[in-house]
Amino acid sequence: MQKCYNITVTGKVQDIRKFFQEIRTEGEQRGAVIKDIQKREIPFDIDLPDVFSKVTTDDDVDIGRKLDKGNELLTDIKGDTSAIKTGIDALNVKFDIFIREQGEHN
Repeated sequence: MQKCYNITVTGKVQDIRKFFQEIRTEGEQRGAVIKDIQKREIPFDIDLPDVFSKVTTDDDVDIGRKLDKGNELLTDIKGDTSAIKTGIDALNVKFDIFIREQGEHN
């Protein structure tokens, strides 16, 4: 049975290279057949939906849970970007309210 996994990593280029080399080495030692590792860079200056949160802990379980949730969301919105538009619209409404309140306050 062939499986495909998504892994999101961040760090220095040399550390990421070493990480992927370890995956290949460890996987093959445990009997996995790794045909390909595809890499794609994701910009860090994007606004993420509320269900994402920045990883501020080294707790492996927490990191895994967050990455799993992120992969679910990315899969869900791959063909339908309405969730992103809804989130942006909600942020715009909040921003408009903030600007109005600041104007009234000043």
